[in-house]
Amino acid sequence: MEPEEALRSILDLLKPVDYEIVQYNYALGRVLLEEVVAKIDSPPYNNAAMDGFAFSYDDLHSKRVLKVAGTIKAGDIVKDLYLKDGECIRIMTGAAMPCNADTVIEFEKTKILDNTIEIVGDIEKGKNVRIKGEDVCKGESLKDLTFQRLTPAMISRLVSTGNFVLKVNRKIRVAIISTGNELKYPCETIDENTIIESNGEYIKSVLSKMGVESTYKGICPDNFESLKNTLESSEYCDAIVTIGGVSKGDFDVLKVYGEKIGIKWVFNKVNQKPGKPFSFGIFNDKPVFSFPGNPLSSAFCLFYYLLPAIRKMMGLKDPYNKSIKASLAEKYFKKNNRNLFLTAQIFSENTKIAARPIKNQHSNIISALMCSNGYVKLPAEMNGEIKEDTIVDAYIAGLEYF
Repeated sequence: MEPEEALRSILDLLKPVDYEIVQYNYALGRVLLEEVVAKIDSPPYNNAAMDGFAFSYDDLHSKRVLKVAGTIKAGDIVKDLYLKDGECIRIMTGAAMPCNADTVIEFEKTKILDNTIEIVGDIEKGKNVRIKGEDVCKGESLKDLTFQRLTPAMISRLVSTGNFVLKVNRKIRVAIISTGNELKYPCETIDENTIIESNGEYIKSVLSKMGVESTYKGICPDNFESLKNTLESSEYCDAIVTIGGVSKGDFDVLKVYGEKIGIKWVFNKVNQKPGKPFSFGIFNDKPVFSFPGNPLSSAFCLFYYLLPAIRKMMGLKDPYNKSIKASLAEKYFKKNNRNLFLTAQIFSENTKIAARPIKNQHSNIISALMCSNGYVKLPAEMNGEIKEDTIVDAYIAGLEYF
């Protein structure tokens, strides 16, 4: 199965989780699931964009000297305040404009004498005034935010328009299960033969940045009962991630016992590197993402398959990772007809986007993750020496966190 086909088959089986109603301060990173409208104008009234003097521009044609009628500071109520002919008023940034004032001149463009000012600088009509509703008008739809994952800027827009209670996706719950008799917990005594389990923490950390409530179920020994019990104890979750045990070895626990336990596999391998053994199935109506145990393989499958699945369950209309076109910064030799996803450094160079594959791409090399910020795809039909400057699809990892 090709990667694109595998991803489509996953997303076709998934549905968004339930919604919940939350206050705005709990909505960051959630998906807004209903269209809302502005409940107030923003700004709610005409106001000064800077400190200065507010006046009617028409007065300027007959006189350059205006009488100062008082001072308005931000928060003052001036609903019925009108200036007389030849008057201006000292005004602070954000303060409401008098009803018939339409222009603000900065202090430094005036000469102040007692209770009058002389305007000595040039000024345009309407200058330094924020108009009521110029950002958004009361009743205007905010549909551009609907079915979007809410960022800090989006939350600010919603709050500023009077939307304080929001319909969003319930937080997704994911169970993470490591498998393998050879693995040890970080807190255990280690020696030169120790293989420390770190994939679980990596996956949990990435999901945490996505706003997912993940539970690490620990290391499951390579036997039927342990795997069965651990899977069944994850029933409360929306999805299950297993790590390791999906290759062709005699003791690969997911491969040997998966069907007997009740996993209905949708597919068991993908034409890709890293992560060829990646498998996907359903257990008690819960999707099961079975990652290979090697760190690079596990990390790639998380990025390419699990994160789009999380977005689909959140309610996003377009859950796919977005690729950009990049040119290879150096030549690369591809040995087989698998789809190859290389960890890479993606950067801007001379007005173009370039991608430099990390030198060591072995699936057990965690340092390749540390040195990269994304992936480059070399499709199955590309073989042999791929020349420098070849245009390829690149994925920048990390943008999903905002």
